[in-house]
Amino acid sequence: MELGKIRQEIDAIDQQLVSLLERRMQCVERVIRYKQAHQISVLDKGREEEILERVASQVKDQRYKASIVASFHDLLEVSRDYQKSLLLSDEEAVDE
Repeated sequence: MELGKIRQEIDAIDQQLVSLLERRMQCVERVIRYKQAHQISVLDKGREEEILERVASQVKDQRYKASIVASFHDLLEVSRDYQKSLLLSDEEAVDE
């Protein structure tokens, strides 16, 4: 297979990932609104561990397991940071 064709396949997968990540972030926004309303902390260590364990169990090709779990770990960190930024934005809006 040509390198160009492989890269086209990667680009198509990336496009799907972007769409899925946008959907995920929309859900994250709903989660933070719920947490705000119920005065729940952004960090839920148990939930994050549960997600990482589930992801690890879903990886079929074990050669990719560590990399995929690490990617999800990073995704959870970015999600948590985004939730914190939303909270700060809301707090700043209230202070104005």
